[in-house]
Amino acid sequence: PPPDVVAAVSCLSNAKSHLLQRQLEFQCFPFMGQDAQYGICAHASIWMISFYHHLVNQTHRVFISDVVQAARIRSTERLTPSPGLSLEQVGAAFSEIGLPALRYSVKALEDQGTLEQVVCRYLNSRLPVLLAMPQHATALIGYGTDDKSGQRYFIGNDDARGPYQRIDQSSGDPQREWRYLFVPLPGRIYLSGEAAEAIARREMTRILTAVPELLSVSEQLKKGALRFRTYVVRGAKYKQEMRRRGLPEEIARRHAVVAASNWVWMTELQDRGRAAAGRDCVIGEIAIDATSDQWDPNPLFANVPGLTLAWAEGKRPPSGYPNSQTVSQLYESGAALHG
Repeated sequence: PPPDVVAAVSCLSNAKSHLLQRQLEFQCFPFMGQDAQYGICAHASIWMISFYHHLVNQTHRVFISDVVQAARIRSTERLTPSPGLSLEQVGAAFSEIGLPALRYSVKALEDQGTLEQVVCRYLNSRLPVLLAMPQHATALIGYGTDDKSGQRYFIGNDDARGPYQRIDQSSGDPQREWRYLFVPLPGRIYLSGEAAEAIARREMTRILTAVPELLSVSEQLKKGALRFRTYVVRGAKYKQEMRRRGLPEEIARRHAVVAASNWVWMTELQDRGRAAAGRDCVIGEIAIDATSDQWDPNPLFANVPGLTLAWAEGKRPPSGYPNSQTVSQLYESGAALHG
């Protein structure tokens, strides 16, 4: 990505290329332009996202012809020139290539703030989002905040405009109106981001109100001085990053021995004031099994100042262990982006 947007791009993969007998290694998000015949914008966006997951999450490698054939399953139209893809075809294409996607109607989301939360939650997880607009589609791969206006903007790979384009949610252009979001999920991520955060909020609030020593933290949460940030990550990667992020050693040791699923939703409790100054803003966090059913979610482990918790399989309530972390002892966020 160019220097002016690289800090706002969360979905990056390691890649190699050869030029004039030189092997080049770099980080990027895959890009493909459309030909308006065989592969159109939706095909190109699906391919970009699928190739990214191939490079990062070792999913099956997909070619543009595979995407076209996968989308054709729900089509009665001729193959070329492509008349465009319906929402059902986009969803079917993702399912057929092994990346079943969650679909969100932008109109059904309550307001712009809720929309931004949904998109940012997945981008913080390094999961690209396909944005469907009237007669167009693009891949969202990051976000940032405008220094002058303070407004949120997104970074997209747009097959027509080029890679790493800045995309505003409210552009005023009817042809750029946000209609639907598709979030392809690698592996067995069965729990949606908003369901995971709702569960985490409930459990974290219960923990804070049950421990007298954390009354001040609970009051801060009620006053809005604290915030929740949620992202999904492989359980093994989370554990590998604990000490680098500054989790106290005794907490890291406890979390390391708790059996975790391949993917876990992590919800952080952050200090808003400290978050505005940098990434060292996390007071505590809780892990939810991403393979859970939303009606029977499985919390795995959690920590707050003075207390570390672990849920044994199928057992409630969790086991608690004292720790020496203080309320002022904050550590680094594990989300891909910070804002």
